[in-house]
Amino acid sequence: MENGEASGSSSIPLEKKKIGGKKKIPIELISNKEARQVCFSKRRQGLFKKAKELSVLCGANVKVLTFSPAGKPYPFTSPSEQSDNATTLSNLPDLSRKVSELRAKIDATVKEKMTALKHVAQGSQVAHGVLIWQRQICLNCRQS
Repeated sequence: MENGEASGSSSIPLEKKKIGGKKKIPIELISNKEARQVCFSKRRQGLFKKAKELSVLCGANVKVLTFSPAGKPYPFTSPSEQSDNATTLSNLPDLSRKVSELRAKIDATVKEKMTALKHVAQGSQVAHGVLIWQRQICLNCRQS
């Protein structure tokens, strides 16, 4: 039998059909929103499958919490922990709301602090004609 030929009386070479299979994709943000959602769904299922395998094989208590691009929480707990965590998982929407509120408060605080710093810098510039750090450089130059 020659390389590439089938056994038997026929002499037709065997050709392997090329199938798409798994493709390696670059690890970067997917720009298409629909493709991003599909990728998230598939990878989330794969992640949960691996978490379940880890729990079953090693007897580990596994908890995984993922958030979709839209911000919706998707929890996973190992089978042995599911009954214990039913009440905890029912509170996820409330936790998600609290996280959003905290982010808004942090953003507001950062804006306030930045505004205050800008006013201090502007006041210093008006009072002295130069910025504080420029004045200190000039003072250092006179001392030497």
